[in-house]
Amino acid sequence: FDRVLAVRIVRSNAVDLRAALQDIETSQRGFLLTGSESYLAPYNQSRDDIAPLYESLAEHAPTLPQVTAPVERLGEIIDAKLVELDGTIQLVRGGQQQAAIEILQTNRGKELMDEARDIFVFIVQTTDTAYIEAAGNQRSSVDWLRWTTFGGAFIIALVVGSAVWMALRYTRELLNARSEVETLNAGLEARI
Repeated sequence: FDRVLAVRIVRSNAVDLRAALQDIETSQRGFLLTGSESYLAPYNQSRDDIAPLYESLAEHAPTLPQVTAPVERLGEIIDAKLVELDGTIQLVRGGQQQAAIEILQTNRGKELMDEARDIFVFIVQTTDTAYIEAAGNQRSSVDWLRWTTFGGAFIIALVVGSAVWMALRYTRELLNARSEVETLNAGLEARI
């Protein structure tokens, strides 16, 4: 169960982090094209979400050793992408829109996002596989528990049945002994 929970957290954080990165990239592009600060509302909101999402992803990544290295690389990509995004926004705010567009035209930001997308796909596929495996393990554990419960119930019924049989046998022997004592007592009184 703990593994399933950790896998779900890794997957959820990866999906949320991917969405936040896409939001800030889209917001930045809108701002670069229009120069309107209103386009930066999603950027500002999603940018604040990125650090906690990445920290949680990195914290739970060791649950799946095969995603640890990609998550570390993802951290480097995010840092580089944020530097690029922040830099272009500052250029436009400083009246240097053409310089910001030239940075975009180098395709460095696109290459970073393409690599990040590949890592996100890998994480999601890996977590899906791990989740299916963990769910199968849980199902096996539940089946094993069910059979153990049936076996335990059978043993309990056997012990209770034996106890009842022994109690009845003891009671019958006690009644027989009492009957013999009464018979002997009756014969004793006659002799006396």
